[in-house]
Amino acid sequence: MRIPPPAARAAVAPVRPDERRDAIEELRGHPALRSGDGQDLVRTLDRWTSSLRNADAAAAAIPPHCAYIVAAIARACAEEYLELANELAAATDRPRPPTPHRRPTDGPRPGR
Repeated sequence: MRIPPPAARAAVAPVRPDERRDAIEELRGHPALRSGDGQDLVRTLDRWTSSLRNADAAAAAIPPHCAYIVAAIARACAEEYLELANELAAATDRPRPPTPHRRPTDGPRPGR
């Protein structure tokens, strides 16, 4: 799965369950997501999507008296992820500032 160009990102539907592994692998390969907070987020998404493959078994293992706690945590996390998704979708509509290591130029650099 390829990440779509900026103009198309906001309209992209959620990644289907059978495409999640490929999407996460693509994110893992991106240089900006190989360290720090980006890497942490990709790892979290990987763990979350991996655990969803066995959601029925995990739900069955939760004692009934703990189910409401797990449900409350899952709902809170879902709300936070939805907020993140909305922020990221909105960010695709804004122009990006130049990266710190690249300065905009008035033309080609000498020798190029």
